[in-house]
Amino acid sequence: MTKDDFLTTLRTLIQDMPPEDRRDVMNYYTEYFEDAGPEREQEVLRQLGSPEQVAREVLGGGFAPAREPAGAPKRSRGLISAIAMICAAPIALPLMAAGVLVVCCMALAALLCVGGLLVAAVAVVVMGGASMGAALFTGGLGSGTVLYFLGSGLALLAFGVLFVALFVRFGIFCFRKITDWASDFVNRRRVRQ
Repeated sequence: MTKDDFLTTLRTLIQDMPPEDRRDVMNYYTEYFEDAGPEREQEVLRQLGSPEQVAREVLGGGFAPAREPAGAPKRSRGLISAIAMICAAPIALPLMAAGVLVVCCMALAALLCVGGLLVAAVAVVVMGGASMGAALFTGGLGSGTVLYFLGSGLALLAFGVLFVALFVRFGIFCFRKITDWASDFVNRRRVRQ
């Protein structure tokens, strides 16, 4: 087999590719042969294998460059990655732990703020009830005092109930958003795997 036979067969085998991709593949392998020169043509043909093998690689997972020349040192990316992770661990692990801690503290602070506002709303309801109860015991001070305590108690009670209802609705809304976000996050992770 010659260079021309190889390229012709390869062009036929990858004819279903988009024209731009097919042109890129053909340019790559043509230049590969030209860089090797006519004296190394048979060596390049042995390195590449058959045009069918090259076409399978190109069509199967995107176009892969030719194999390394025979005398080139092999790269072990797995070993290099493992060494890099080990070297980065003393810096990355504390940073990751700090990030998790910051997120947890922010969540706790938000929870405490919402809890504090909810306690304040309940306290307003209790104050409204106490003010209305005080209206019953201040009957001897005059009708104006009774109406004042009764009106302020009703107003506090109404505002308190309104705030409690709003906080409950807001809590349900936040809970749904958080669970939706977590569900989407988990589903995206499953899709990637």
